[in-house]
Amino acid sequence: MRLLLLESALAIVPRKFRDHPTVRNWCKRFGRKPHEAILDVNYHFSILKEKDYPGKWGRPDIVHFTLLYALESPLAKKGLLDVYVHTVEGKLFHVEKGTRLPRGYSRFIGIISKVLRGIDTPRVHPLETDVNELLRSWKEEGYALVLLDEEGERRTDWVGRDKLAVLVGAFAQGPFYQEYSHDERISLWEEPLNTWNVVGEVIAYRERILGLL
Repeated sequence: MRLLLLESALAIVPRKFRDHPTVRNWCKRFGRKPHEAILDVNYHFSILKEKDYPGKWGRPDIVHFTLLYALESPLAKKGLLDVYVHTVEGKLFHVEKGTRLPRGYSRFIGIISKVLRGIDTPRVHPLETDVNELLRSWKEEGYALVLLDEEGERRTDWVGRDKLAVLVGAFAQGPFYQEYSHDERISLWEEPLNTWNVVGEVIAYRERILGLL
């Protein structure tokens, strides 16, 4: 199964804000330079509020929690899960199979900061392709593209498909900025769920179908 986290709330602090007091404090706390700083609503709320950023910015924790769960799952440990991350700014990166991400925030953002700046790391790699080109290539390979959204149809018969690509929004609130290529739009529950809950349910469904649990 392929998993794509869409419009993830990951971004480097824009250049015009890098001398902001909250950014300087963040850098001092985590031992980073201003150009390495990751927007985080917990530390940069005044920037996000002042500049009226949408609610989909400044939540690196969403990706962190989701990846920790996904990459430690039996599905991933059996080499049956391939993970990609697309950001709210349109950047794209691939997490190698078998990767174990740091559990601590500081080390995690260190890796993410490098990838967002186009620097390759041993297990997480920035990609040059556009997300829509990536989806087209998956479609050509025969993958069924399933977009998970609360407005979608409630069913689970799709989880056992041989070639399955699951697309999940990785932001706190709001609609997708754009439409993404998909074959089906599916909802898991009647109310919105956190990204890590959605991913966890899908992985658990698939593990049961494959007899891993």
